[in-house]
Amino acid sequence: MMKIEARVPAVDIKSPVKRRVSAYAEPHTPIAGKGRGSSISKSRTRVKLAKPVFKSLNEDGLFSPHKNRKHEFDHRRRKLSMDDDSDPWFLIKFIRETIGHQKYTGAPMLPPKTDNRPTLVLDLDETLVHCCTNPLPDPDLVFNVDFTGITYNVNCKIRPGMKEFLERMAQEFEVVIFTASQSAYANKVLDILDTKGCISHRLFREHCTNICGNYLKDLTCLGRDLKRTIIVDNSPQVFAFQIFNGIPIVSWYEDREDDELSRLAHLLSEIRDEPDLRVCLNNEFQLEKMLDNLNEQDYFHFIGEYID
Repeated sequence: MMKIEARVPAVDIKSPVKRRVSAYAEPHTPIAGKGRGSSISKSRTRVKLAKPVFKSLNEDGLFSPHKNRKHEFDHRRRKLSMDDDSDPWFLIKFIRETIGHQKYTGAPMLPPKTDNRPTLVLDLDETLVHCCTNPLPDPDLVFNVDFTGITYNVNCKIRPGMKEFLERMAQEFEVVIFTASQSAYANKVLDILDTKGCISHRLFREHCTNICGNYLKDLTCLGRDLKRTIIVDNSPQVFAFQIFNGIPIVSWYEDREDDELSRLAHLLSEIRDEPDLRVCLNNEFQLEKMLDNLNEQDYFHFIGEYID
């Protein structure tokens, strides 16, 4: 374990979206683009997403925005989980119905592929790791990040099976990390974790699309065949433009019994040779059906609050 003393008081540092967090994490951090709720509580609290105010986002946030959902996909054989929070799905519906998607027309953000492996796009915070600048009990890593002239001391917990997951997936997929966190932080933690070079490419907040104050990950910017591309994220609103490519995964903070990545690897290995991975994911998760089945009254209530 690498331990370095910080030169400033600890602050939480992740990516931008409001959510409930670990009791050990501060509710807000200058390095986190995502705002946060106060702490985990027994009662279900509604998470507020960024309102559609078209102005520059807080670029001082180090981490990416997260959600905390805890809802099992009942009747699905693999029981991959998702957080129990309707707000991301309301936001996806709002974006699809009122804003739409203007296809990315710039140069691809990734270099040309060199093999025929499908592309696996992975989120970082609360999908693979949980980090903050407050002390965590039994952290797996402690390291420093220099950002905007300040040195932050980062505590990091690694999701169970993360390294084995990356090594296995690197054999079957082109692995891309796409995070809404700042590159100063994300590069530091990935340099420490990915000692075997499993990750082919890294994309950060500056590669996201700002829609109504939310950082969306538009897969058309990658320059990859969307039939052969999958994105895994604990904040499903980030793949609002391509829901058929998305796998929502439950947010992770500290549960050492979590086996989500093992079950995810089983699913990905099983479908990776299919000609259109979107068909497989739609059969498995039926996200469009979920959007269609959202409670209309709750949806309009959300929209009213969101644009108020």
